[in-house]
Amino acid sequence: MQFGMKMMVAFGGKTIAAGAATTCYVATDAALAGTTGAYFEDCNGVIVTGHNHWYNFSMAEKLMQISATVTALYLVEQKAPTRENLLDKRVG
Repeated sequence: MQFGMKMMVAFGGKTIAAGAATTCYVATDAALAGTTGAYFEDCNGVIVTGHNHWYNFSMAEKLMQISATVTALYLVEQKAPTRENLLDKRVG
């Protein structure tokens, strides 16, 4: 496994730390708290256009549908709190 990772890095891939850097940055930077729907690459916001990014809207829609189906059993429906359901959770 380590040999494979070293080979990938040698041919232009990223180390595990470099690969995780953008995810960690976006998840923890307070300045991005209100950011949604943006694409980040190498810790920078990117506008996805041109030939250097692959995009296919019909495939994206299909992926979203399949993802929703696969994860449906694990998702929890979010409901706004009401006075009644808050009072029902009181202890004592």
